[in-house]
Amino acid sequence: MIEDDLKALARMTLPELKRLFSDYFNCKPPKRSRSFYNYVIGYRMQELAYGGLSMDSKKLLLSFNIKAQSTKKKL
Repeated sequence: MIEDDLKALARMTLPELKRLFSDYFNCKPPKRSRSFYNYVIGYRMQELAYGGLSMDSKKLLLSFNIKAQSTKKKL
């Protein structure tokens, strides 16, 4: 059950979290804090269990990024 998996993150050691990060993201884990790994892995678990953002939400976020980048260039 996803709730149990999320609770288990809090009991994991940093090396265990890094291994789990590698499993979920198929890459070497960055040098970050426990809270980073708990947050990112927890989000990924929920994304896989319940589905990620809708296409409309992704487009909206992308539009914010594009606007932010164009504003940076003007400064």
